[in-house]
Amino acid sequence: MFKFDVGVPDELAGWTKRHDLRKLDPELVHQKELEYYKMVGQLFVQKDLDSWLKVKYPVQQRIAGMYYRDKQYVDELVDEIKQEMNRDYQILPFGKYTQEYMGDGKLLRLVTDNQKSSYRGGGALYLTYGNGGVHLPGITLYLPKGRDLKTQGFMMWK
Repeated sequence: MFKFDVGVPDELAGWTKRHDLRKLDPELVHQKELEYYKMVGQLFVQKDLDSWLKVKYPVQQRIAGMYYRDKQYVDELVDEIKQEMNRDYQILPFGKYTQEYMGDGKLLRLVTDNQKSSYRGGGALYLTYGNGGVHLPGITLYLPKGRDLKTQGFMMWK
């Protein structure tokens, strides 16, 4: 028998360090959720790549780590995000949507009620660009324990 170190953290916090959003003030949760969605929309409209990368990059880095992606993959991903941000976006008004809790109440997203097949199940934030292009950024939010929803707001899970 032999021993070796695989370099895996001994402790995985998972969902234990997240608030159950269903137990918080529902009006405040909804208000902060809408604020976050609108903020993301404005980042696209203003082509604010730096701010979007601050939001998006940690999410992508976590996903890349799960699949053992290398630096080249991440660099290509950043290039793809740059191209995505270079479009001339407009935010459409929020249509009908459903607030959807996942992960035992620790994740939250707004899902469009639009029944058109290309939109069904997508996020409630609609961005249009070019000649009929539509972008629905997938936004799923969470609140780490120790973070105040009222003053600090949500963080993006994906």
